[in-house]
Order: sequence, then C-alpha cells, then structure tokens
Amino acid sequence: MTSGYEKQGEGGYQLKLSKRLILIGIISGVAFVISSGISLYQNHLAKQVAIQAVSDLQDGQNVLFMASHAGAVFAKQRVAWKDTLLRSGNAEAFKKAWADFAALDRETDESLHKLEQYEGRFGLAKADIQDALAQHAKVDADYFRLRPD
Repeated sequence: MTSGYEKQGEGGYQLKLSKRLILIGIISGVAFVISSGISLYQNHLAKQVAIQAVSDLQDGQNVLFMASHAGAVFAKQRVAWKDTLLRSGNAEAFKKAWADFAALDRETDESLHKLEQYEGRFGLAKADIQDALAQHAKVDADYFRLRPD
C-alpha cells in the first residue's frame, strides 16, 4: 500500500503529484463556489436597486400626474365659476353650474391631498403642499362668499 507522500531527503516528506493536483482542484472548486455565492449576492443587491429605481420612477410619474391633474381641475373650476356667474339669472341652470363647480372644487382639493403621501420625495416639500391647499381654501372661501344666490 502506498501513501500519498514521497520520501524526501533529510527526513522530509512531499505530496505526490496526483495528490497535489487533487488539492489544487479542491481549492479551485471552493474558490469557485465562494465567488459564485458572492456574485449571486451582488446580483440580488443589483436587482433590489433596480426594483427600487422602477418604483421611484412610477412614483415620480404619479406625482407629476397628480400635480398636473390638480392644476387642470382647478382651471376647470375657474371656468365653472364663470359659468355660475353667467347662469345666475336662470335658477335651474345656476344649480347645475354650481353643482359642477362644487364637484370640481372637491376634486381639486382631493388631488392636492393625494400629493401628501409623497412629501419629502422628488423635491415635494410639505410646506409647498400645505401652501397650495391654503391658497385653494382661500380662493374657495372667496368663491363661496361671492356666490350669487
């Protein structure tokens, strides 16, 4: 029976070539497994970053849509206010115009409140949202105060 060692001079032993190759193969295999694990972990982290980036992009698009929607609805509300003034001579037409105005008023307010969930993101400060809501409330107070009955 042969051992995996060869006698070397002065009492030392050295691994046979076949054992050395097996040891190199084992070390290479372990290194491959470790590097594969690291690569898989880095791939997982990159995937998480990509998922977050897509989520941020969608949220950014939502913020832009909500802000532009609030502005568009407010513009319609101003037109509806003018319509209420024009229809003030006819009671039925005035009621319909006022109902349209009131619905647009609520929609504008709701659109502005929806932006609150994105406070602190995309440069959207709480103070800016509160300012827009306060200005809309002030305009509302004027509209309701000036309502022709």
